[in-house]
Amino acid sequence: MKLEPLTQRQQQQIIENRLGGSAARELRAHIEKLVDSEGSTICGNPLMLSMVISIYQAGGAKFPKTRFELYSSAVDTMLSRLDFKDIAQRRGAESEHVRGLLQALAHNRQHARDKDITDAEALQVISGRYFDDKNLRVA
Repeated sequence: MKLEPLTQRQQQQIIENRLGGSAARELRAHIEKLVDSEGSTICGNPLMLSMVISIYQAGGAKFPKTRFELYSSAVDTMLSRLDFKDIAQRRGAESEHVRGLLQALAHNRQHARDKDITDAEALQVISGRYFDDKNLRVA
């Protein structure tokens, strides 16, 4: 079994269902510019498309043009949500600490050439095996 990328029509339908027709037309131009190194849209991946929609809904003034910018904008969007702020304040974490933890995890996974983040890998990052930063433990 192979999971095929979303077609352009499927992407359009998902956007219309979440945002409406006029937003879908506006967002289409941005999506067509988000391509991988082979020239294929990265929004064929449902998670990537969902990130693009969330950034659009959050009113991102500068729309991402690369996968890196998309990830960065998605993290900013997620960290700015109210539910995160409530949880973070109760635990004493700042969004910068969580961003640092996410960056450390991403760096670790990039270095290992592996996408999966296991509990063991996260614990190694948090415990300072790779980075010595007390804010990672707080996050």
